[in-house]
Amino acid sequence: SFGFFLSTFLPSMLCLDRGADRLHSTAAAAQLVTACLILSASAENGPEIAVKTAESISRPESHQSLQFPKPATAVLRDESDAQVWRQVDEGPWSPREGLMGAATTDGILMSGGRSQFGTAFNNDVWIHRGMGPWVQLPKAPFGERAYHAMVALGNCVYVMGGQTFKAYLNDVWRSCDGAKTWESLGNAPWPVRAGLAFTTHEGKIIVAGGCYPGPGVPPNNRAFRNDVWSTADGHNWTQLTSSAEWQGRSGPRLVSFNGKLLLIAGERGFTPAQQLGDIWESADGGATWTLLNPAPAFSPRSGHGVVVLGASSNDDAMAKPSYSKSREGTNETLLLVAGWPELHDAWTSTDGSEWTLVSNSSWNCTASACGKYDFWVVVDAQPGLGNRVVTFGGSNAYSTFGKLWADTWSYG
Repeated sequence: SFGFFLSTFLPSMLCLDRGADRLHSTAAAAQLVTACLILSASAENGPEIAVKTAESISRPESHQSLQFPKPATAVLRDESDAQVWRQVDEGPWSPREGLMGAATTDGILMSGGRSQFGTAFNNDVWIHRGMGPWVQLPKAPFGERAYHAMVALGNCVYVMGGQTFKAYLNDVWRSCDGAKTWESLGNAPWPVRAGLAFTTHEGKIIVAGGCYPGPGVPPNNRAFRNDVWSTADGHNWTQLTSSAEWQGRSGPRLVSFNGKLLLIAGERGFTPAQQLGDIWESADGGATWTLLNPAPAFSPRSGHGVVVLGASSNDDAMAKPSYSKSREGTNETLLLVAGWPELHDAWTSTDGSEWTLVSNSSWNCTASACGKYDFWVVVDAQPGLGNRVVTFGGSNAYSTFGKLWADTWSYG
C-alpha cells in the first residue's frame, strides 16, 4: 500500500545522494509525491506502469516541459583546443544517473544507476568495445544500486557501496574475468555510504568521503563522511584517516595526479550555496591533506567528471591520451567536465590549482536544457583507442525526477 511505502521507503529516499534537498519549489515537491505514487503503483502492477505514469511528472517552474532538445550529433569542432565531441551511441541501456564505469583494455564497463526518471535502481553490467555498440554482460549477483564505486585495478574490476531507496551499502564485489562472473568479498570495514570518491593510486584503490542517513545537514538530514581508506585487493582495507582535513561531502571526484591524490569539489546539498569547489591534495597516499585552492576558476559543483590526461598508463591500465597541452616539466593534465546544475563547460589544469576554460559546449551543448551531471567519464584504455575521453549517461533535472540521458560521447 502507499502507506507502507511512505513508512518503509521514504526515509531512505529523502537521504538519496541526489534526493529531496533538490526539491527547491512547490512544483518540485509535488514531483516527490508523484514519484512515491509511481513506485507504489509499480510494486502492485509491475514496472511498466511506473514507466507510463512517470511521463506525467511535472517539472519545476523554470523547466515545465519534459520535452528537451537533444544535443546535435554532428561533429562540432571546439576551436579553443582543436578537439571534437562525437556522439557514438544511444542506449541500448535505459537513461540513468549515478551510473558508474571503468576503463579496461578489453572495453569500457558500466554498471547500475538510477533510471525511470530517478524512481528505479539497476544492477545491469554493460561493455563498450571499440567503436561498436554497448553489449549487456551476464546478470550480476550484486544488488541494484546507484552512486556507487566501480574501479579497475590490475586485471580485476570492483563494485562497492552505493544506495537504493531502502539502504546505503558497503559491500564489495570483484570480477577478474571481464565482468562475466563476480565474487563477493563481503562488507568493507568502512561504513555504508553513497556518492563516495574513488580512484587508484600507487597500486591501491582509494575510497574517500560520501553521504549516509543522518541526522545531518537540513533539510533531509543526510550526513557526510571525510574518512579515507585503501586496499590492494578489495578484501583487506587500511583506514588512512578517520577525519581528513577537508569537510565531509558527497559527489567529489578523486584522482591520482602527478604522484599525488587530488579531491575536487562535491556537495552538501542541492542548492547553489551547498555546492563545493575547493581542491585538496595529499602527498602521502591519503593520510594527510593540504588545501590546494579554496576557490578555483570553475564554479562550485558536484556530479562532475574529472579525468587525467597525458601519462602513458596508471594502476588500472587506463592509457591516458597525450593530446592535451601540459605545462613544461609535467606530463599530466586534468580535464574537468560539467556537473550540477546542468552545466556543459570543460576546464583543464596542469597543476590542479589553476584552471582554464577550454570549452562551454561539451557534448556540442550550449544551453542548460542539454547540460549534464551525474554522468560518468573515463579515458579509453583499449589498444588503438587510448586517445578518447568517453562520457555516458547523466541527468538534466535541476530538481529530482526529470530528464535522464542514455547517450555515449567521445572527445579527442
